[in-house]
Amino acid sequence: MESSAKKTILDLNNASFGYRSGRVQNTIVSQVSFSISLGEFILLVGPNGCGKSTLIRGIFNLVPSFGGSITWHIPQSEIGYIPQESNIDHDIPATALDVVCSAKPFAWSKTKLQGMAALESVGMEAHAHKRFGALSGGQKRRTLLARALFGKPRLLVLDEPTVNTDMETAENIEKILVDLSSRNEVAILATTHSQNWASMAKRYHLEGGRIRG
Repeated sequence: MESSAKKTILDLNNASFGYRSGRVQNTIVSQVSFSISLGEFILLVGPNGCGKSTLIRGIFNLVPSFGGSITWHIPQSEIGYIPQESNIDHDIPATALDVVCSAKPFAWSKTKLQGMAALESVGMEAHAHKRFGALSGGQKRRTLLARALFGKPRLLVLDEPTVNTDMETAENIEKILVDLSSRNEVAILATTHSQNWASMAKRYHLEGGRIRG
């Protein structure tokens, strides 16, 4: 019987994704195959425009699929996701704690302590009651990471998790993710344009819409 540490979370087999304009099919990512299991930390590495975000959107069925297969072994409720660009209005008066707890908008009294614990896990507890829009770029990314971790997902998907962060914040985020994966608490799939970030992760390089290991 497969151990929990080796539990497969997601399988892609020759999956292709892109966009349609009328009858024209524009394939961005072609014939991608890989699997991710609990405890694995996988990086999709490549420059801006190489198809990393399209691949992530394709996995979530947010862009058209042009062949191949995607097989999920967990329900969507066990996935935490951080997009490259937050859709949270920075002018709203919500605090960092409000943003984290919005992952479960009901039963506020029960979620407040869990939200604080999530913020503490990413080193943001001291900023819990600050307005989200007033936080620095790095603090916002860590708050969104806390929100994604709030529901204790088995897969964490992060599109450019260190965008708009300084080197220290990027290193802190890396440490948090490496620690989570090393304890087999979650599988992590992240994209990055940095060749140096998260050197401990398994890396797949996207070139010309295709993956090379």
